[in-house]
Amino acid sequence: MLVHQIGNSKANLVERPDRFTGTVHWQVISESVDEKTAEVLAIFFEAGARSRPQRHSAEEVLYVVDGRGVLAVENEVLFIRAGDIAVVPAGTWHWHGATRSTGMCQIVVGLSGETEWLIAENDEAKTMELT
Repeated sequence: MLVHQIGNSKANLVERPDRFTGTVHWQVISESVDEKTAEVLAIFFEAGARSRPQRHSAEEVLYVVDGRGVLAVENEVLFIRAGDIAVVPAGTWHWHGATRSTGMCQIVVGLSGETEWLIAENDEAKTMELT
């Protein structure tokens, strides 16, 4: 068993910047190596930063540790803040990130599986107007 301390100073810029807008760092806590292990990440979104729309073959759990953010799930937009836990069902298109004025740190837990990303040039204009 390992115990981790999370912190932006321990995080790295995301490995796939095309899957995010704005400045996003992440700290890998645990990597998923098979269908029995979960991937656990601490993701630090600076104000205005967010993920691109995505959907996963397994459900995803988001726990907001600090700040405030947005979770957009298909046709619903939710504002989330420290202490909130959201469970995104498998196969649901969604994106998540900070508000325009406030950064956010969240812990993301997901099982191994496929992730489909929607990376379109006009994506940001459509979704950031919601925040």
